[in-house]
Formats: sequence, C-alpha cells, structure tokens
Amino acid sequence: MNTNLNSILIKKQQIFIAITIAVLVIVLSLFKPDVIERVQLVTFDTFQKISPRYHEEFPVYVVDIDEKTLRNQGQWPWARGKLADLLLSINQFKPSVIGLDVILSEPDRLNQDSVFKKKIEELPLVLAFSTLINEGGKSPVSKHSIATVGDFKYDMLNFYPSGLVALEEFQLKAKGNGSINTLPELDGVVRQIPLMLSIKDNQGYKTFPSFQMEILRVLQGAKNYLIKVEEEGIAEIKVGDININSQEDGSLRLHYAKKINPVISADDILQNNSDWSFLEGAIIIVGSSAYGLKDVVTTPISSAVAGYEVHVQALEQIFQGVSIERPFWMIGLERLVLILSVILTYFIVLKLKPFYAFLFALLHVISLIILSFVAFSTLSLLVDFTYVVLAVLLLFPIQSAYKY
Repeated sequence: MNTNLNSILIKKQQIFIAITIAVLVIVLSLFKPDVIERVQLVTFDTFQKISPRYHEEFPVYVVDIDEKTLRNQGQWPWARGKLADLLLSINQFKPSVIGLDVILSEPDRLNQDSVFKKKIEELPLVLAFSTLINEGGKSPVSKHSIATVGDFKYDMLNFYPSGLVALEEFQLKAKGNGSINTLPELDGVVRQIPLMLSIKDNQGYKTFPSFQMEILRVLQGAKNYLIKVEEEGIAEIKVGDININSQEDGSLRLHYAKKINPVISADDILQNNSDWSFLEGAIIIVGSSAYGLKDVVTTPISSAVAGYEVHVQALEQIFQGVSIERPFWMIGLERLVLILSVILTYFIVLKLKPFYAFLFALLHVISLIILSFVAFSTLSLLVDFTYVVLAVLLLFPIQSAYKY
C-alpha cells in the first residue's frame, strides 16, 4: 500500500517538475536573455553558411573608391568637382541608377559645391543619409510620397529623432534620397535592414525609404511607395511593380549569397581602360573599401566587409523575390511544440530505462535542429526551437535524477 502511495506521489511530483520547467522556459522566452539570444543568432548564421542564397547575375555593380584609386587619383576627401567627374564618367555608360554610398554632409573645402550641384542635376543619382540617436541633426528631403493600406502609424517602423543628411542643395537636385541604416543585433552582425523608417522634423515624424528602396524607385521611375498594414504590423511594401514582404517593423531579414558581382575600381572607370558597355541599364553603387574610409560591417557569412556589400545583397535578394519569413503565428507553434516535447520527455523518462531515455532525448534535440534547418533551406522559414531544446535539456536530467 505504501509502495503504491509513494509511486503515485513520485509521479505527481514529476508532473509538477515537468509543468514547472515548461512554464519557466516560456516565461524565460518573454525576457529573451542575451545568452540564449546569442545561441539563436549563431544557429541562424550557421544555417546561412550551410545554405546561402543562390547568387544570380543581376546587373548590380559596385564602383569602388579603393586603395588603388586613392593612390592614383589623390587622397580622400576629394574636391566635389572630382567626385562629380567620377559620377559623370560612370553615367556615360548609361546606367539606370547611380547610388552614392557617401554622405555629403559638409561643404566642400575647395568651394566646389556649386560645380557638383550643376553636374549631378541630370544624373539618375540616389544620395545617402543616415540617422542619429539625438536631435542634433536634420530631417532628409523627401523625394517620394507614401500611400498606406490599413491602420499605419509611424511607430510601427524603427524611428529616430534626426538624421545625418547631404547638403540640402544636393538633395534637391538628386533623383532619390535614402537611408543607409542597418539593424545590427547585439553581436554587431548585420542580419536586417529597415526598408522604411521614421525621422522626426518640425511637423512630427515622417516616413523615409532605405537607400535600396530609393534605388528601386528611381530605377522604375516610380513616384511613391505603398505600405500595406495588417493586424500584426507591416506586411508588405510596394514600389513600382516590385512587392516586398517585410517584417512587422518594415524591415527585411537578409539572406546572403556567398558572392556578389565583381567590383570595379573607380580608378579604372576614370581612366576608361576597359570595355564597360555591360554597365548600360545597370544599377551602380559607388562606395569605398579603402582603409579608413570604408564602412566595415560583419555579416552572417563574412567578417569585415565593405558596407556597400549589404546594399548589393539586399537588392539581389529583392530581385530574386527571396525573403526569410517568421510569421506572427510562429511563436505559438514553437510554444505548442515546447509543451508537446515536455509531455513526451516526461513519459519517456517515466517508462524507459535511463540509456534509452537519454537516447530519445538526444535524438529529439537533433531532430528539432534538423527540422529548423530544413524549414530554413527549403521554405525560407525561420523556426526557432532554442527554447524547446532548452526545456528538453533541463527536464531530462532533472526528472531522471529525481526518478533514480
């Protein structure tokens, strides 16, 4: 009789342990501890390294103000007239868009701003700006209009108090003006970019596009953007004939390819020492990989690459129609799997011998990781079973120790 009572008591206590661990892990997922988030990010990066985006030959090229260019053409900063000459040299090959990944926020030291302004007037030029975390900057000049479907609010987007922008006279002459912001995570790796963001001016917050989105708008000769809002947040952003599935905050999760098109030295363009006819109709991004000048970023598959690579990767991904999705219902699915895994682990430990219970727990964890990778590589779905794995790894030893 006492044996039966003890057995029932032990089973009840083990059920309590299982419920406690399930609740604890779900509560923990609400707070997103850094150590667990780092494990999630490393897992995601590993998936990208194993299954990178397939590189297609889209006409997106970089003209690089590299070390060779600075040796032959003079050190940076260049006089604005010389920078204009580079842009004009590129334009003679009739590209569709030229994106300048340099923020011209200060007047020229040689007073050549008027020359630059005059020379860029007829170019299909998109200028760059960035955001500031304080109110010491300015709001960019809008070159677009925004239309919305649904209940759109500026704070759905990443929003900032001010911006670091090009001189207003340049912004007025350029065909486009976009943000070069990225959204680096706690380890500094660039996995996301904002397709749209909000910046404050005298009248309140206004919505502005990313550098990549402005390139796509100018490419198509479009005038506006359409932001589609659903109950969970922003679902889609349209520019011209291009529809982009976004995350709820209007950002794009990047799926990197292992390479981009060959980079062209700005010195070679200025000296016109090759056949550049393939640049006709292309998108050209002018940036720099020169030491001390380049914007260095780390991606899931590369470290210390020039910032212009993020722009190219994002544009190629958009042209391919590729997006890494994490639907709003995914969290619910992951918690359901967590609860089912806890119940299954409870019964396995209860019924099987220790070796077989351990083997089950190990195979269950491995299968969850494989399932996550398959969802990523075949469906472009980001499924996060980190907390499920944590629950199993906690429950198995604790319940086993209590049982034996």
